[in-house]
Amino acid sequence: KPGTTKVTLTVGEYKCPGEFTVKASAYSAVKGELQGVSEDEKTAAKVVLDFIEKNIKDDMSTYEKIRLVHDYIVQNTEYKKSNSEREHSVLGPLLDGYAVCDGYAKAFDLFMYAMDIDCILVTGEAREPHAWNIVWIDGVPYHIDLTWDDPVELSGSDSGIVRYEYFLLPEAYITKTHSFEVTNYPYCKDNYYTYYTYRNNLISTIYDYADKFKELYKQNPSEVVILYPEYAIPNKDSIFQLNGNRG
Repeated sequence: KPGTTKVTLTVGEYKCPGEFTVKASAYSAVKGELQGVSEDEKTAAKVVLDFIEKNIKDDMSTYEKIRLVHDYIVQNTEYKKSNSEREHSVLGPLLDGYAVCDGYAKAFDLFMYAMDIDCILVTGEAREPHAWNIVWIDGVPYHIDLTWDDPVELSGSDSGIVRYEYFLLPEAYITKTHSFEVTNYPYCKDNYYTYYTYRNNLISTIYDYADKFKELYKQNPSEVVILYPEYAIPNKDSIFQLNGNRG
């Protein structure tokens, strides 16, 4: 709740008192505390609550809830720098439709807070100063980077595609492309819910793609996504043959 609270940190015989002020914000509003919240942040909170009411069901797993929110933010947000403070806040993704990395991360964090799913922001480097999240499933933490799952085309425009290469990763995976002060954050060691392993879309070599494609295609999906380690791409004509030349 908004207001001032006193906190005392005790380490052995040492005590360090502190006083902290919590400002009214969209975080307050999603929990029904509207006093002092700006109209824009009230509207952002309403976007979150409306989405949850319409899309989140009681019998859904935490994984399913996280994926729905991940997809919603990625599909409805364009990565764009405009030198506005809003692009660094929940207002960018939820009201304006564009943001930079910390806007994506804060919007995701707000959704998680509204659903009582533990989540924090992570700051570090990924080619440039960057922000993403750690989220918990069944008490286990995972890295998740919505910005890097929202690819920008070579032309600089948002492609509109949702990727899952940075969806619920262990530290061993995220540190291949991201750097951060690891001692400041929980150690994420598990890859059980990592998208491609959890959905069994992972193959060990590109030469296995034909069998995996046929296996997944039998499920009649809207798209087939396969992850493999080599820097190579299957022959397009062979894929058309595998799916009966249906495009």
